[in-house]
Amino acid sequence: MKATVTLALLLLAAAPALQWSATIGEGYSPPAANDQLVCTLSRQATSEVVSCFHRATGKLVWRDTYSAPFQKNSAALQMAPAPFSTPVIQGDTLFTLGGMAHLRAYSLATGKLKWQRTPAKPISTSKLFCGTAMTPLLDQGRLIVFWGDDSAGELIALDPATGRTLWSNTTEHPVYASLAIADIAGVRQYVTLSEHNLFAVDAATGKTLWRIPFQDQWNENIITPVVTGNTVIVSGVRKPTTAYVILKASSGWITRQNWSQAELPMYISNPVLDGTTLYGLTSRSKGRLFALDSATGKQLWASEGRYANNVQLRVTGRTLYALTDTGELIVNDISSGRPIEKQRYEVAKTAVWAAPVIAGRQLFIRDETTIRAFALP
Repeated sequence: MKATVTLALLLLAAAPALQWSATIGEGYSPPAANDQLVCTLSRQATSEVVSCFHRATGKLVWRDTYSAPFQKNSAALQMAPAPFSTPVIQGDTLFTLGGMAHLRAYSLATGKLKWQRTPAKPISTSKLFCGTAMTPLLDQGRLIVFWGDDSAGELIALDPATGRTLWSNTTEHPVYASLAIADIAGVRQYVTLSEHNLFAVDAATGKTLWRIPFQDQWNENIITPVVTGNTVIVSGVRKPTTAYVILKASSGWITRQNWSQAELPMYISNPVLDGTTLYGLTSRSKGRLFALDSATGKQLWASEGRYANNVQLRVTGRTLYALTDTGELIVNDISSGRPIEKQRYEVAKTAVWAAPVIAGRQLFIRDETTIRAFALP
């Protein structure tokens, strides 16, 4: 079954109509969809649950439950328990990565477990780490995972068909950011944040290419890096949004800061890049939506404060969509250079921290315990 990848929402002339809903359990993992199924990763008591539903009807096609006790970090008692990572569909396989780093590969059609892996050392949430949140990356025949905790970490490439290790890099400890792909000076590389650094490894070998110190006070590096050409943009709640230029010289890799925007730090909400414009939500002023020039760091515009605590952003054409943590889908026209709100829809009645998924003419929203399927007009 071919995976459906939709990068943008459609302009909605009317409120989306609810088609079906299903209670799946706790967690923040967004769903994954292809042309027939939508699959979720959640928690019920001490187990993690993988569920796949028929997209059109909401009928449960298969479900797998496995033991995965999770002890929440004392610094995160108000948040729901794991899982956090987004499932990934490739061809006839579904990959899931749970909060305690249970990596599992399933037959998408039947739910049969093809293989499973966990880190050599079980992860711990006893210190600052709050559980595995990064989403596995599939690239050029490799499944890339960054797992571990405060005491040990491993960025590892696996064979997607068998789970066999292709290469391993144990120089950094993971946080919550996912991976970005960069092609710089003819070298394909995987870029992400660790506890202490922004760094990149060679995609073919896993060898560290370069690193830049980037440490948050509480090891909360959450924002997935944004790559544009040979520039990498990162941010953190107590760190400015910063762009670094990456260059290849005869002596090795050279990194330098291009610009820094201290007024627009980002905490949890990942930004999106559209051409040369970066859209994001700063944690300042109880949440302000903004746009900046990715080449210079210049602020183009910013909303008033208290826009949202968290948003999931999408851009299509001249429309900017924001799904807030309170369950509102906000449609903004940005054709004039500044956002003009056109529509606002309620798509959930409880907190939404997972990204929306659009597949064909359907919108999937996952809130605290439920997945809902909406028909797009």
